[in-house]
Amino acid sequence: MPKEIERQWLLTRLPEGLGEGTEIIQGYLAPGDPEVRVRRKSNRFFLTQKKGEGLVRDEGKGEVEISADDFEILWPLTVGAQLRKFRYCVTSPVGLVWEVDVYGDRLAFLFVVEVELSEEGRIPCIPELVRPYIVREVTNDLRYQDKNLAVMLNEFKKALKS
Repeated sequence: MPKEIERQWLLTRLPEGLGEGTEIIQGYLAPGDPEVRVRRKSNRFFLTQKKGEGLVRDEGKGEVEISADDFEILWPLTVGAQLRKFRYCVTSPVGLVWEVDVYGDRLAFLFVVEVELSEEGRIPCIPELVRPYIVREVTNDLRYQDKNLAVMLNEFKKALKS
């Protein structure tokens, strides 16, 4: 089974000079373990299954592209576990792609950066554009996993309505 090795850091704010971002909306059909999500990224649509938490996770069959029609059928099933974010990519001098995510809606104060690595023990060199804004690493802090943020956001919205 393919593995995803990913580290994530909390940022104080959005770094300047990132260029154009891409809007991503995603919702979880199953926010547990394994998690199953659908995602719209620009005009492309994906279904993804992942298992585990923290630094190393199983990706199952990975991210599978689906049609817009399939996405529209599945999206209503994610009510209660949805989020929106904008993603900006920064390529480091050694070729690693760092993804800076800025969340939307009631999570608009949250900024994170993550990088996917080829091996567990690799210590990445953080790009200069991002380094001044890093607060701390949150790779193993479950509060910063998108599936947990999506569920928490829904609970917050429900609390505001009552």
